Amino acid sequence: MKKQFAWISILIISSLLLGACSLAKDLSAVQKAGNDLMTGLKDSQYQATWGMLTTSLQTEIGTYDDWVTFATPRAFDTWSFSNTQVQNDQGQLDGECALGSDAYTLTLVFDRVGTDWKVSGINITAK
Repeated sequence: MKKQFAWISILIISSLLLGACSLAKDLSAVQKAGNDLMTGLKDSQYQATWGMLTTSLQTEIGTYDDWVTFATPRAFDTWSFSNTQVQNDQGQLDGECALGSDAYTLTLVFDRVGTDWKVSGINITAK
C-alpha cells in the first residue's frame, strides 16, 4: 500500500512539474511575441508586424496599407509589461508604453496559432 501511494505521489508531482514547465514556456513565448511586436513597431517593420497578427485581426484591420496607417504613429520609444497571463491557447500582456512624453496603457491579446503566438487584439489608451 505504501509503495502504491509513493508511485501515485510521484506521478502527481511529475504531472504538476510538467504542467508548470509548459506554463512557464508559454508565458515566455507570449512575452517574446509582445516584445517582438513592439520592437517591430518601433523599427517601422510593418511587413513583419503584419505577419505577427492573427488572420481575424488582419481582417478586422482591413488591408496591409490600413495596418501601416495604424502602426506608423505607434513607434513607441519604450514599453514594459507588468502582467502576463496564459490560459490554454490564449494569452495577454498588460503594461505601459511611451512615445516622447506621452504615456499609454497597453494590452496585447494573443492566440496560439499552431506553435506560434499571434496578436489577436491590441488596446492602446492614453493615460
